[in-house]
Amino acid sequence: MKGLKQCDKGHYFEENIDVCPYCPKQSVSLPKTEFTSDKKSPEESPKGTDVLSTALYAGTEKVGGSETPIATKIEKSPGNTFDPLKTSITPSEGAEGDKIGETTQRRKLRGWLVTFDLFEFGTDFKIIEGRNTIGKDAENAITIKDSEVSGSHAIILCRHDEFLIEDEMSTNGTYINGTELGPRSPHVLSDGDKIKIGKIELLFKKAF
Repeated sequence: MKGLKQCDKGHYFEENIDVCPYCPKQSVSLPKTEFTSDKKSPEESPKGTDVLSTALYAGTEKVGGSETPIATKIEKSPGNTFDPLKTSITPSEGAEGDKIGETTQRRKLRGWLVTFDLFEFGTDFKIIEGRNTIGKDAENAITIKDSEVSGSHAIILCRHDEFLIEDEMSTNGTYINGTELGPRSPHVLSDGDKIKIGKIELLFKKAF
């Protein structure tokens, strides 16, 4: 047939294609580059160490007469049998047994701030052990988008089952039950206290 050629298995295909597109593709040896999260080389790493490693394999395949680049990202552990057709992630353990990718530090929930000034059905913010920064900037633990709230407005500290709130030199001040706090003057919070920051009023509730 004009313009066609036939492979060993009897398939007809266009003569400008080098390999029969209908025959099963043969496996090819692909170049690989490996990156490991351990600074030591595999020979230097102690046996039994579970090191999270990433391998990138790149190559090309024939599709319709043209070569198409292919790339496969494989996450593997050195002790596992490598299979280029599978993708798996095996996290390694940190010094204290925490898995990589999981939160390494968990702080206990200690209370809430609840307000109905932001949304009709209410909004609640968690108060956890330690420092809880409040302000308009996104990096705060509690972000309140209000024109009268400063970027870094106040801090609530939970320590030894006691709650302290402090105004961080905010422009419009921080109020507890209607009384304005002095700048950088910590005040003890009690269950049921009302905190006003900008135009937003928040009810403080303990979790215990």
